[in-house]
Amino acid sequence: MPVGAQRMGLPLRQSKGWLKLRRIEPALYAKISNRALGVSGRPPGLAIASALARTKGCRVYVSGITFYRKAYMPEYASHLQDLASIKEQMEAHGVHHPDREFMDFMRLKDTYSIEVDHQLKPSCARPTPLCSTPHPAMSAWCTHQTDRSMTPDITAFFNAIQQRIGKDLLAEILALRNTPTEKPDGSYVTEGDLLVERTVIAVAEAELAEVHLISEEMELLEVPPTEQATVLVVDPIDGTENFTSGLPEWGVSIACYRNGVHVGSLLGAPEMGRWLRTGDVVPRFTSRIRGLSSSLSREQIAAVGVGPEYRMIGCCVVNMMAVVRGSYLSFENPKGANSWDILAGLNLAVEHGLRVEVEGRTYAGEYLEPTRKYRFKVEQQ
Repeated sequence: MPVGAQRMGLPLRQSKGWLKLRRIEPALYAKISNRALGVSGRPPGLAIASALARTKGCRVYVSGITFYRKAYMPEYASHLQDLASIKEQMEAHGVHHPDREFMDFMRLKDTYSIEVDHQLKPSCARPTPLCSTPHPAMSAWCTHQTDRSMTPDITAFFNAIQQRIGKDLLAEILALRNTPTEKPDGSYVTEGDLLVERTVIAVAEAELAEVHLISEEMELLEVPPTEQATVLVVDPIDGTENFTSGLPEWGVSIACYRNGVHVGSLLGAPEMGRWLRTGDVVPRFTSRIRGLSSSLSREQIAAVGVGPEYRMIGCCVVNMMAVVRGSYLSFENPKGANSWDILAGLNLAVEHGLRVEVEGRTYAGEYLEPTRKYRFKVEQQ
């Protein structure tokens, strides 16, 4: 991918287009290279693509199967005869992990609609990890690719939820803010929570063949779901304290599983007009902010990673959407949260290539039982 000192048009042989060269500011090049890939060197391909993709009015086309795999081509570093020795050399010299480079490229491609040629498309569709020990995010991303295209019934279900809760019933839901009742654990439930829950049930019964519902405001069913059932893990209103206090930072969380496999998730902040579902392409930002759960003690807050900025919003849904969009560097709860609080957000974070840990282990979309709480951390790669 050539880079010139100024914009110019050059005719391409055997091509119907023109090659436009743009100069990339050295400071921007260094910032993107070092931040995105975590290396002291400057791998040119991805850094240049990243800088160009963020340039207003610039469209990026990537050609060639070796874009992020050059270290694995037969003619490269011929004195190294196997993947293990190549990996060892890369780690010894502080070179970035090629599977991590692939993850960065896929996030860049999805965010800025980068186009790739016919050689690269198959690898982007479902790649094979190149290192003998693939980056955890790579394995999780590969697992989720089969789930990014939701079945028609799940898509119709989410469409109806957004219409009913986000538009048709929003005024009625907001009118129920001043109806708090204290639950045994000291938290609030309002008539708004119950209206949203009834709406989810009604829409699910209309759009899905067989449903097994797990909700914050319902008693757990003793009967296990059938293999055909769609298991919905729902938090009708996440951030009820905010909702009843007149704040707009409250949300709806729905994760869908079939036979233990994730098939779709939806997050919504209806009053803010924001929704995020499986398969969405979202803009990506760069942030230094660390998001924290509002339930943490002083000691737990002090144990959180160092960062110049922190936010404590009081709504897991809004926090999850923020970290997926890159508006947070990280979001975590070392105290623990229920599955209905986090399942949808965790799956969307995995889908978008973030580093996700639950109880200290890499998370890749597994179903979480609703009978306990889970400590988690979601962080930019």
